[in-house]
Amino acid sequence: MQLKNFSIMYVEDDKEILELVDYILKPRCKKLLTADNGKDGLELYDRFKPDIVISDINMPFMDGIEMSKQLKSKEPDLPIVLVTSFDDTELLKEAINTGIDKYIQKPFSTESFLASLNAVVKMLELKNEKADLQNMIQTQSKIASMGEMIGNIAHQWRQPLNVISTAASSFLLNLELKGQVQKNEIIENSNQILNQVNYLSNTIDDFRDFYSKDDLCVKFNIKNAVYKSISLVKDSYKSNSIEFILDLNDYEIEKKENELIQVFINILNNAKDAFIINNIDPDKRYVFIKMSVDEKKCTIFIKDSANGIDESVIERVFEPYFTTKFASQGTGIGLYMSHQIITEHFNGKITAYNKAYEFNKSSLKGACFKITLFS
Repeated sequence: MQLKNFSIMYVEDDKEILELVDYILKPRCKKLLTADNGKDGLELYDRFKPDIVISDINMPFMDGIEMSKQLKSKEPDLPIVLVTSFDDTELLKEAINTGIDKYIQKPFSTESFLASLNAVVKMLELKNEKADLQNMIQTQSKIASMGEMIGNIAHQWRQPLNVISTAASSFLLNLELKGQVQKNEIIENSNQILNQVNYLSNTIDDFRDFYSKDDLCVKFNIKNAVYKSISLVKDSYKSNSIEFILDLNDYEIEKKENELIQVFINILNNAKDAFIINNIDPDKRYVFIKMSVDEKKCTIFIKDSANGIDESVIERVFEPYFTTKFASQGTGIGLYMSHQIITEHFNGKITAYNKAYEFNKSSLKGACFKITLFS
């Protein structure tokens, strides 16, 4: 136990107990704060943000349960230990419903008190380790996502750059062979170059918007988010002969649009890789995106025809660092982050399964991702 790394607030109206707690905890923790009622405890917490809160239940001005409710509404993950001298089942139920982490009954010995606190500290350390791991994975995911985006940019820029190169080469060739360039050729080639430069400029704006938008919840149309995702991968899809089949509806939601676009792009990039890895016939490369909506929810289905995911591992696709690709092709964090975004940031659900179906008189099979978002 590393109690010395954590600050603690103890709220208690009994001065003798406060003195005892001061004697027990002050040499053992990083910082000890004390208050003698729930109202002062709330103010003290807002000022110093201690890591752990321990509180008596029955106190003047505001009891420990009400203080705990207000603290949990601000900081749901804040560890709270409630202490009471009353063996009251209903009081215990109310405390548990508040979301407290431990319940200690008076009188307590130093050993039992520290044992209960040790359990809370261990839990807090595990939470911190999980948060550190999550932050590391998010950073890795952003780096991997940026690498994939650079690949998408390369696909989108290849054709326009070829057009510009051809037009410029035509000028140079005519000057070398004829000593001059006709006015109509200057106009035609210049227009081609300008059109392609405008296209390149627009794609820069698309990618810049994806990475630089404010990280705020805004109301947006999911159908438009699908189209934006497609625009970011369309050239890599085209160069790999992959066709989109769309069945979309309007549905507005107030969340972070770029996060949902990131989920869509992760799934679309995985489908593209699966077509290549499994050497699927270019005439049978399809990605279907369908939306089903009602007043309470929107369900998005993204289905490919790349032969599906191995049934022995399909339940693991949302695990961190798990990948079915070669080491040089996948990091195993894209679908994990997609799952985190949908379940934690959108309060939705995402599942993966294989589906066999008929399309254009062909028997096909592919992976299907089902995303459910609630209004």
